[in-house]
Amino acid sequence: MSVKLMNSHSRNAYPGAMPDTKGLNFFEEDQNLSFILKHYLSTENYERALPHLKELGEVAGTRLDELSRVADKHTPELINYDAKGERVDKVEYHPSYKEMESLGYGKFALVAMSHKPVLGFPTKLPHVLKYGFWYLFVQSEFGLACPMSMTDSAARVLSKFGDQGLKDTYLSRMTSTDINTFWTGAQFMTEKQGGSDVGANTVTAKKVDEHWEIWGDKMVLFQRFSRCSISFGST
Repeated sequence: MSVKLMNSHSRNAYPGAMPDTKGLNFFEEDQNLSFILKHYLSTENYERALPHLKELGEVAGTRLDELSRVADKHTPELINYDAKGERVDKVEYHPSYKEMESLGYGKFALVAMSHKPVLGFPTKLPHVLKYGFWYLFVQSEFGLACPMSMTDSAARVLSKFGDQGLKDTYLSRMTSTDINTFWTGAQFMTEKQGGSDVGANTVTAKKVDEHWEIWGDKMVLFQRFSRCSISFGST
């Protein structure tokens, strides 16, 4: 926290007080983040990333913060049937959530940056820089970071272990920065007998010929219906 921020709220100091960060540029206020990135990145990479970091820092402290508060009050709605009574099973998202997606997946390419050149970089971004961007974003909106992280991770698994057919079908869409074409990932996380008690999980992995299969019951905690969802796991 900057000295300016601390001093600007010192007159309201009392036990448990927290300063209002609305309107701040989260990157410019965070000297430690800048110090770490300068230390681990080449000068060229830091200078190339700097205008994007400043822009995201400003967005995180203003528009993204506003959108996240609105989205929290307008949660996704499951639509089972259309006006004709036909089963559609889709999820409708509030415009505030869609705009956050546009910022995360599109403008700042938070998923794509691990897999291909974006933001003017000639190659995919170094990991330390990637997490610098994510660190700024999640200070205002952590919920969207879940599906973005699932998509990023699923794309990584596909790129390392998927056959060419899977890569051709999914990777370009999962790393897309076009809000109209991107696909997202999901994760089978828990089990009916375990819940949050991971130690009680019983699902096992078995090698069958040249591939592995997951045996047991898994429950989906996050699933995206509005486009395509790539889920790793089976029952």
